[in-house]
Amino acid sequence: MKALTVLLLATVSSFAFSSEIEDLAAYAQDLLDNGALQKAPRVVYHHVPVPVTIPQYRYSSLRHYLDNLRRDAKIVELAKEHEETTQKLKKTEAHLEDFRKNVSRAHDAHKKDAVELASKMEAKNEEIAALHKQIEDLNAQLSEGHRNILQKHRAGAVLRSALTRLYVLCGQMHAKMMDLYGTIGRHFEDSSVRLEATVDGIGSRLAALRERRETFVAKKRTKRTFF
Repeated sequence: MKALTVLLLATVSSFAFSSEIEDLAAYAQDLLDNGALQKAPRVVYHHVPVPVTIPQYRYSSLRHYLDNLRRDAKIVELAKEHEETTQKLKKTEAHLEDFRKNVSRAHDAHKKDAVELASKMEAKNEEIAALHKQIEDLNAQLSEGHRNILQKHRAGAVLRSALTRLYVLCGQMHAKMMDLYGTIGRHFEDSSVRLEATVDGIGSRLAALRERRETFVAKKRTKRTFF
């Protein structure tokens, strides 16, 4: 850096007594483009023995001119980062909208499944109620058969028939109840698997979005600290 300062001072001294200000500006731009002055601290200003001014551009010194170039380059860089951040934010908002739609569709599907299950359960309940009615009727017939047996010895055949029908209906009711329990169990397992998969997918996506938001906020805080 010391050798670079000596070279810069020698160059400034050679240009100070000429009127070729544009050549001096071009040389300074070349130094900046080649990265020769990138590591110099912005807050440290060294005394230049030979003052160089560029009055038509309102620069008080060569360092003032170089700082202005750095500032313009930084403004362009920040504008580009701002545009990229804006595009990322728009993409994130689009992803969030897709997530909302997916959650809404999943909710509608679960709601539809619940309605279908409720309809099936209602139908099964009606069948069970009908079986209960038949059982009540058979119990009434059985009671009547007992009375007939007490009254008449020939009522044994009627009693056996009623008992047979009662056992058959009980078996049918048991089979239908077992079928209903199996249907409810399968539907509950399927709904649990789908719901768990949906919740896991939404959780991973929200975690990714949270991480992106934290990264974005960290970058934004870094930019504010820089200024």
